Amino acid sequence: MTRQRKYPQWPGSEEKEVPYDTEHFKMWCVDEENMSEQSARIYVSRIRSAFEIVFKGDYSIFELLAQAFRGYSTHPEICLKNLEMVSGYLGKLIELMSLLPADEFFESRGLKYTSKTISEWASAFSTYHRYYEWRIDKLRLKLGLPPESCDSRRDRMIPLKKEYCAYLKNECRYAPASVWSHVTYLTKLKYFFLDYLFEDDVFAILLADNDDMNSALPIFVDLIGLVDLEIEMAEKDIADRKSITLSVSDLKRGKKALCKYHDFIRDRIKASQDSAQHINV
Repeated sequence: MTRQRKYPQWPGSEEKEVPYDTEHFKMWCVDEENMSEQSARIYVSRIRSAFEIVFKGDYSIFELLAQAFRGYSTHPEICLKNLEMVSGYLGKLIELMSLLPADEFFESRGLKYTSKTISEWASAFSTYHRYYEWRIDKLRLKLGLPPESCDSRRDRMIPLKKEYCAYLKNECRYAPASVWSHVTYLTKLKYFFLDYLFEDDVFAILLADNDDMNSALPIFVDLIGLVDLEIEMAEKDIADRKSITLSVSDLKRGKKALCKYHDFIRDRIKASQDSAQHINV
C-alpha cells in the first residue's frame, strides 16, 4: 500500500471511488484499528460488494460525504454540521442493512450468499462510518470543540489493552493472529453491544480503581451473562435486541474474548497480591 506521511485535512478527491476516500480509509484501518493491510483491503472489498448489491450502485451515499467536505477550508462550522448530518444518515443506512432478511433478500436476486455475508458487509460499513466519525472529531478539535462522537476511539478503548495482548501471547500461548482476533472481537463486542447497554464506559469504570479491582470480577461475570442472553436472542432472530450489527458468531467470539479478559484481570489481581505478600514477608 502506498503510504502518505499524514492525512490531508479533507479528502478533496473528485473521483467517484468506492468507498469515497478509499486510500485514507485503508490507512486509518491500519494505523488506528491495528488491522493488517490485507484486512483493510478485505473491508474495502466488502463495502464495494454491499454498494453494488444492497445499494445498487447508487453513488449518492458517498457523494454526500464528498459534498460535506467541500466547505472545509472556507466554512468549517458548516462543514462540521453537514458531516454530522451525513454521518447520522450513513449510520441509519447501516442499521437498515443489518436488519435485511438475508435469505429472502439474496434469494430474490438469485444470489447464494448467507446472513453472515450481510453481517460482514454491515461490519465493514460500520468501520467506514467510524472512520468518518474520527474525521469529524478531528474537525471538532480544530474548531475548539470537544469530541462528541460515540464512535470515537477514546470511548472504544479497551483498558490495559497492551497487557491483555501480552497475557494472551505469553500465558495463553496464542499466535499473533489469535491475539489480534481476540482484541478485535472484544472491541467489537464492547462497541456494538456493551456500550449500547450502559451510558458510561463500563470497562473504564470497573478498572478505574487499581486498589480494588477484585470488585470488578463479579461484574465481568454478569457482563458475560448478558452476552449469553443476547446470543439467545440473536439465535432466535428476536428483533428487539441491542447488537443489531453483530452476528451470532461475532457475539460468541466476543464472549470468548470477554471471558479471557476476565481471566486476565483475575490473574493480574492474583499476581499483584502475591507480589505484595512477598514484599511484606
